Amino acid sequence: MLQAFATSKTQYAIGGAAQAQALFPRLGFEQKPKLTIFRKVLAPFHRLRVTGQGLFRKWGGTVKDMASVWRARTPPVPQTVELRPATTFTEDIDCLFRLSSPRVVTCRRDHLLLNYFLRYPLGGFSGWTIHTSQGMVGFAVLKVTQHGRIRLGKIVDCWLHTEEPSSWRAAVAALIDRLRALSADDVTCYATTPSLHAALLWNGFTKSEKNVCVRDKDQLLPRDLPFGFSMLDGDGAIF
Repeated sequence: MLQAFATSKTQYAIGGAAQAQALFPRLGFEQKPKLTIFRKVLAPFHRLRVTGQGLFRKWGGTVKDMASVWRARTPPVPQTVELRPATTFTEDIDCLFRLSSPRVVTCRRDHLLLNYFLRYPLGGFSGWTIHTSQGMVGFAVLKVTQHGRIRLGKIVDCWLHTEEPSSWRAAVAALIDRLRALSADDVTCYATTPSLHAALLWNGFTKSEKNVCVRDKDQLLPRDLPFGFSMLDGDGAIF
């Protein structure tokens, strides 16, 4: 960790064991507003396929998931966007990111970083560009991981060059449909921007939180803006 301090003027930590949480303040980290993690169950009976668990535990989890699906029912979202598969991203993604102004502190992302994940040797990642009648307005990276007999879906990243709520809602709904088509049993996502946060809630996601600590000794980062992390910014994209 001390070696990392020498290579970058700012650092961040998401989550961490209790021992690490106790150590962070001594190293100059400040506690920030917690990271919101969203989850939506797509297949409420998937727990019945889990091996190594008793029948009571399987059905107990299934009943809980069925209740979650029932509570998460939402009105149909008009499909005003189109997802197009992207085997590689181009510099058009960089332009979208530069032109956006979501009023959050985020880590830099460009087409080279996104393509790095698309080339992940174990696979599972897929790239998508998001289009409206006006042209391309955003991009997304999805991942589906086989975990035993369960398929775990992730919206690794989602970025739109607009703050129009209907576009964000439609984009998230389209990504959910794509993950269903990929046989994902559930889906998780970090709320990178306020627009994505609102769209996830609208589409019936439930939320939990993780601690976030930031070390900014020279105060280079804006103090009045929230932090927006995606799964690209930690190990959430891989594990």
